Amino acid sequence: MKPGGIELRWAYVAFGLLASIDVLVGLRIVRRVIWQPGTAAPDVPVLVLLLLALHVVLLWLFKRVRNMVRYDQHLRAMYEQELGFTQQLLDASTEGLVMFSTEGRITYVNRRAAEVLGHPPEALLGLTSFQLVQPEDYAASEEQWLQSWSRSGEVYRMRIRGAQGEWRQVRVTVSPRWHQGRMVGSFGSVCPDDAPPL
Repeated sequence: MKPGGIELRWAYVAFGLLASIDVLVGLRIVRRVIWQPGTAAPDVPVLVLLLLALHVVLLWLFKRVRNMVRYDQHLRAMYEQELGFTQQLLDASTEGLVMFSTEGRITYVNRRAAEVLGHPPEALLGLTSFQLVQPEDYAASEEQWLQSWSRSGEVYRMRIRGAQGEWRQVRVTVSPRWHQGRMVGSFGSVCPDDAPPL
């Protein structure tokens, strides 16, 4: 059963009890005012029992919902803590790390990768590698990008334009990124290329 399914069913029970109470109260009013003024209705014990049952169900629902909310808050706090720790590890890495979406746009870049590429990290987010490479390398970069989806760990050399307009030669290792059996992007490491210029 999905989370909250039991609570939802008992909420319907609570609404049913409320509807029953409304019907009984309406009948009592009609009976007392119109048909039998001054007499006590025989359904008072049933009404009291329904009210008690309603209070018990509502208290149980409140406790369950409160526990679910606290559990959800605990999970969110743990997730944010783990995410922050992972972010610190990636940012502290001495290797340049870049994540790409399925469209080839940069979704994450750590400080070292930003240094190698010659741009502030925030300036790289949302860009594609084609916006950084030398125009003469467009065709080769596009072919390399397509190959990276089928080949893991391939090393590519390319020339990247820095923030000041200078050209930097880098080596990029790209691997596809998978989630639940489908490709959701790619993960790359980037470092300066000390080999002879392309």
